[in-house]
Amino acid sequence: MTIAIAPAVDEAERRRAMRKPTENIDAWTAFQRGVWHHHKFNPDDNARAQTFFQQAIDLDPTFAAAYCGLAWAHTQAATVLRHIA
Repeated sequence: MTIAIAPAVDEAERRRAMRKPTENIDAWTAFQRGVWHHHKFNPDDNARAQTFFQQAIDLDPTFAAAYCGLAWAHTQAATVLRHIA
């Protein structure tokens, strides 16, 4: 019975960690700035977004959303923006 429950508990804990906001206001601010630049959809702002997301990660290495933001920015740079530049 424990074997069947363990993967579900592990997945639930992973999802909870992903939703947990940072308590570091500087990391949160850097993340929000990254989001703002990311949504401008141009190469210069994408580079700024990557910098802000990395700054958020440096300030709080447990801030999962910052890692997601950095991944979005890298994906955008590798796909959409390389056709614009």
